[in-house]
Amino acid sequence: MKKFKRLIIAICVGITILFARCFMPKANGITVIWENGIKNTKKYSEGKDILNKHNFFISTSSSRDDSDIFIFKGKDYYQSYSDALIKLKEKNLILWAIPKELSNITPKKNKIIASYHKTSRIDKAWEEYEVTGKGINIAIMSDGVDVGHPDLASHIFTNTEEKFDNKDSDKNGVADDVFGYNFIDDNPHTTPKKVGNSPLIKKLGLYDNQGTMSAGIISAIASNSKIVPIKIFSGKKGQSFSENIVIKAVNYASKLKNVKIIVMPWGMSSENVRLKDLIQTIQKKYNTIFICPAGNTKNKVLFPANMKETIAVGMVESNIKPGDQHVDIYAPGKNIPTTNPRYSSSNNDEESLLYTNYSGSCAASCIVGGIVALMCEKNPHLDVHMVQEILKSTSSNGIVDAKAAIAKVVKDLRKSNK
Repeated sequence: MKKFKRLIIAICVGITILFARCFMPKANGITVIWENGIKNTKKYSEGKDILNKHNFFISTSSSRDDSDIFIFKGKDYYQSYSDALIKLKEKNLILWAIPKELSNITPKKNKIIASYHKTSRIDKAWEEYEVTGKGINIAIMSDGVDVGHPDLASHIFTNTEEKFDNKDSDKNGVADDVFGYNFIDDNPHTTPKKVGNSPLIKKLGLYDNQGTMSAGIISAIASNSKIVPIKIFSGKKGQSFSENIVIKAVNYASKLKNVKIIVMPWGMSSENVRLKDLIQTIQKKYNTIFICPAGNTKNKVLFPANMKETIAVGMVESNIKPGDQHVDIYAPGKNIPTTNPRYSSSNNDEESLLYTNYSGSCAASCIVGGIVALMCEKNPHLDVHMVQEILKSTSSNGIVDAKAAIAKVVKDLRKSNK
């Protein structure tokens, strides 16, 4: 009976694929229609896990209670679609999955174009030097990134040496890290978990959004760079944050292929010796550039921003003003428009929830992170001390000037090549 059922499913899948190849040659996603009531049970997570293992990642929760839209981020769409569909049907998790062309995985740059692009002369840098951050991978060590967000999906780093098979294919210490890694739960799922949809939960911020907001700012500046999501804490106040997890995650990020920049949009009030020693070692060994927020308190620069081996970023609007010896550069940090994790229910307007404003020196550090990616595109051999000197010498009263910084990178490169 099982063999007969599988045969029928395979035939139906084959017909669907034939139809899709003829009428949807650019299919890059699917609409999944779940069995009645599945979304309110543990089987819903089981179904999503199956889809994830076949490189389908949730993009949009439908206004209907029985369906979701998934983006495909793999190499063989139809083989993955076929394998996933057969497994889902055999387990009676879905009614069907329909191939779909998703045009919204291309970044909607107009959604997050902001005034700081002009005040920091990022727009002039784009125009004159045609920089996009191409070839630069940026690890964001925070509370995860919504990898299926329509503005972020095409910006996420893909580890081509790894695949979803519960094995550590690239021998880097963790399994299935195709799109970064979640060190809190020790799994490859870095997209923040939805905690709830009630107005109270949203008001209290009981979900993880910092990493997604950080990724939105960086990708809006360096549109061809790739974001490596690394989850090291969760919750509004960074619950689950621990020394061992951070150390493990920093080690992991530094050894990933072509990760040039590590953005840490957080800070500690006191120094951590193990982390300090590790940052110093990695900076020397791999030439990695660490970018950290200085904080928003007068005369108090957070760790690890206060290290000479990191780029310490202050917010223009903060109490720490230009001139502080521990701050390398300042950038706008008030109400910076960016991406927001997709937490919506059938009663919400999803479009309005996709974007938000981000404030603080953490936001400012992401602006600088994007600008440094543009600089590194022109000269991938830049080290942290070179970047510090360039940012400082080309700043306008201590405030970052993207065009001037890249102009100096280009000028210095020409000199060294003579």
